[in-house]
Amino acid sequence: MAKTPLLDRRSYEHGKVIFAQGESGDAAFVVEMGEVAIFKEIDGETVRLGTIKQGGIFGEMAVIDGTPRMATAIAEGHTILVRVPKAVFDQKLASCDPFIRGLITIFLGNIRAAHKLYNKRPRSLTDHLRQFEAFALDMSTYINAIDVEDFSPDMAEALDDLNRALDRIRAASANHKDRRESVLNADDTKGVNLRAVLDKG
Repeated sequence: MAKTPLLDRRSYEHGKVIFAQGESGDAAFVVEMGEVAIFKEIDGETVRLGTIKQGGIFGEMAVIDGTPRMATAIAEGHTILVRVPKAVFDQKLASCDPFIRGLITIFLGNIRAAHKLYNKRPRSLTDHLRQFEAFALDMSTYINAIDVEDFSPDMAEALDDLNRALDRIRAASANHKDRRESVLNADDTKGVNLRAVLDKG
């Protein structure tokens, strides 16, 4: 039987960087004492996203899904953290039902996608179209991935109508030249396909 990796406590003085945006994630952290400020670089500007206080956890997303850190974490005042290594998450997730693992991956992917949309608010017509298309895709993925009996039989047709309406808007605006620069790209609005995740087991 594999041993659970040990957790360890780490002390950080005010202003100490715990991890930086873009780094790989090898551990999550629980705030035992003090506070941690979360900052993100957005279009060349450093934006404060929030503060993690005593009892809060941060850094877990990069550990679970293997993507780079979304933001930078900096200690505010003398701070003591409990470091939870990636091996702990891997061990716990390995014992989960594949469906639960799939849902966790979906939730994290949707959080990341929503985070990008929140921090990159649409500016141009192209941005708004991409955002609407992302929402329509999310709804279609949700409907197709689960078996829910309380949906009206008209749901699939309504989603088709929505997609056709988006196609008409796109065609009608084909010659439009945006007066504002687009800030969203395909990756910013790309969601996670639940069925693909579940198929991987």
